[in-house]
Amino acid sequence: MANLHDILRPVTDFASQHVDHIALAIIGTVLVLYGHELETLIKKHVKGYHFVVRTLIFIGICAFGFGLITVLLAEWLTALLTHVDPIYLLPFALATFIGLGILAERKRFI
Repeated sequence: MANLHDILRPVTDFASQHVDHIALAIIGTVLVLYGHELETLIKKHVKGYHFVVRTLIFIGICAFGFGLITVLLAEWLTALLTHVDPIYLLPFALATFIGLGILAERKRFI
């Protein structure tokens, strides 16, 4: 068993060093998959407003809203993933991305 740990050590070290990037990629992927639903919900609430107001709301939500959501959720997920044992981090990330890929396929993104 020690040999398996020796073989996996470089991979787990690499994944542990890039946990913030893994978290950001997961959050970004989720926002791509569900961003349209959020935009549709916002459109329903602002459709009666003047064009300029709708445009400003859209810019604010897309630039600042999605940006803030990305930063906050990525920090939260990074903190959560740092508690995962490094040997399980890469399998967890791969399983998460495979799950998101299946979800993207079902939502006709790919």
